Amino acid sequence: MSNLDELYRDMLLEFYMDTSHKGELKESEHREGKNISCGDEVTLYMKHDGDRIIKASFTGDGCVVSQASASVMAHLLEGKTLEEARRLILNFISFMKGDTEDISEELKIFEGVKQFPSRVKCATLAWHTALELIEDIMKKKGN
Repeated sequence: MSNLDELYRDMLLEFYMDTSHKGELKESEHREGKNISCGDEVTLYMKHDGDRIIKASFTGDGCVVSQASASVMAHLLEGKTLEEARRLILNFISFMKGDTEDISEELKIFEGVKQFPSRVKCATLAWHTALELIEDIMKKKGN
């Protein structure tokens, strides 16, 4: 294992154990997502003020990859507009499918996951769930 692979693995574990974005947000919009092929589950919570996401969190059960990915995503969505968040999500999903290499440094920790197609679903579960939630919020707002 290369030093870079080891660093990425350690970073995934760090995000998996990070609880700063884990937990239910009261008075927020939420959406549930499930990966039926492996049993991963996530519920994403989001508070927004107009078009800006002010707080994001999640609850769920699953593998290190799915839960670390949800943690990273919740952190990155905070402070973004709904459209900025939507673009970030679509870019990450595209990256995980191998359609682009243009990704922020923070998300490169998932590079190794792309080698395992069944694990890509784990890494993108929270992101697909967030995309659905954001699109619902945008529809309600008339965007």
